[in-house]
Amino acid sequence: MSSVIADVTAATNAATGEETKKDNRTQEEIDEDNALADRLSLIIEDANEKIVPICEMIHKVSTLFF
Repeated sequence: MSSVIADVTAATNAATGEETKKDNRTQEEIDEDNALADRLSLIIEDANEKIVPICEMIHKVSTLFF
């Protein structure tokens, strides 16, 4: 996954004209950041799964009144 992040960072830097910066983090820091990113991703995915039915319900109700 870290290669994907590096690719996205490089593409973003190229698109914005920024120079590629050297990552000065240790491997342990990189691993911790990756673990945090995975946890945050799971939280976001869980929230999305909960909000979709609510949005669908709101949409159904709003179509009854408008």
